[in-house]
Amino acid sequence: MSNLTFLKKFESSFLNHIPPHTRILIAFSGGPDSTALVYGVKKLIDQGKWQGKVALGHFFHPYQRDATPDKEQLKLVEEHSKILQWPLFIGKKDVLSIHQEKKGSLEEIGRKERYLYLAKVLEKWKANLLLTGHHFEDQVETVLQRLFRGSGIHGAGGIRMISPLPFSNEDCHQKSFQVFRPMLEIHRHEILEFLEKERLPFFQDYANTNLAFFRNQVRHKILPFLSQFGDHQLGSHLFHLSQQAQWWEDFLQKELAKYSSLLWQDSFGTWWLDNQVLQLPRALGSEMVRKACRKLGILPSFLHVKSILDGEKKGSLPQNYSWSQEKQGIGFFLNQSPPSLNMELPLPGEAAIHQDILVKSQLLLPSFFQKKLEAFPQTFYLDRQSLAEPIVIRYRKKGDLFHPLGSKGKNKLKKIFINKKIPFWIRDRLLIGEDSSGRIVFVEGVGIHHHCRIQESTKEVIKIEIHRKKK
Repeated sequence: MSNLTFLKKFESSFLNHIPPHTRILIAFSGGPDSTALVYGVKKLIDQGKWQGKVALGHFFHPYQRDATPDKEQLKLVEEHSKILQWPLFIGKKDVLSIHQEKKGSLEEIGRKERYLYLAKVLEKWKANLLLTGHHFEDQVETVLQRLFRGSGIHGAGGIRMISPLPFSNEDCHQKSFQVFRPMLEIHRHEILEFLEKERLPFFQDYANTNLAFFRNQVRHKILPFLSQFGDHQLGSHLFHLSQQAQWWEDFLQKELAKYSSLLWQDSFGTWWLDNQVLQLPRALGSEMVRKACRKLGILPSFLHVKSILDGEKKGSLPQNYSWSQEKQGIGFFLNQSPPSLNMELPLPGEAAIHQDILVKSQLLLPSFFQKKLEAFPQTFYLDRQSLAEPIVIRYRKKGDLFHPLGSKGKNKLKKIFINKKIPFWIRDRLLIGEDSSGRIVFVEGVGIHHHCRIQESTKEVIKIEIHRKKK
């Protein structure tokens, strides 16, 4: 009966999601889950219910120096491939050496390297869909594991049946790869009974019993202990929680589309949230904050999000990022040391500060001069006769003084920045033009020196433009 249950569940899940003539890649470790997955697909092909093309992808990455068990696993995988007559792609990586070099979680390093390899195989096999053998208990363990680590509604959602392939855009140009998990609602005991009924050999991975991995602690220690209490249905409750969390997350993501204009990036690489976010319902506001953080590649904690939504002025985020509430909105930025720069600007000509910033200069007759008002000036018109050439481009220095156009006299540049409400993390990266007399003649975001303005006596105009590419 369980064998029929497995095949019935598998057929329903598979055929409801995969069109008849699709090319697929199956992540095949040779373990019980991926073996059941492989032969579940073969059953559908043999019965004429599906006519797609299949390849197998195996990633060889031993977690210990003695790789003998892994070689036995590889041998079994190759034997299955010969029986099935399906193409087999084999990759290998020394994750132990990577772990020693980069530290971090050995299990997570292995997972990342495996997906990066499978993404390359998908590209080679000209397929977009990877199948993995995740099942009901994997979902339960994932949800509990994430709850232990403090995850919110996103973590409670666990594993989705279909999701983008992790890390696939790091080494591959193709970004549309998907992972499909057709056995996510099938129990482990149903998988094992199917394998026994079909007399299919599989490999028991020693890594699945190694309690050095937190997932195995959850599987073999924590979950069995907690399941003793209540109605003994903890696994089902956690699985149902994951489904409800996914429903709520899908709803929130749909609602977020209405507020996409509240998030933008400036030319300095800062991501901004409009202050209107603070007026949204907390569920939506928190998602907007998380969305901004995802743009930076970081994952904020609940307390990070709460601090921002509570209206705190500034705070730190993971991986040396910070946030600050400014007049323009809430800025999310990387903490950086003040850069150094000293580059002569040809007149006329251009200077590439680096690949993202280009400063251009050209000479104009006064009749071609058109006054242009900018809230954040990056184009400057200077009276050439007022300058002591050459002009050097640099960043600010401590004690800099500047006499902005229209003001009564010099003032500290720091005070000018504060009065103009220029965010503090941007100030060190604003470009400054200084002539050979040591006088600052223009400041990005502020304007030109008062005595360099265009007048009736001006004979030649220097136009300077700063071009910044978006990060």
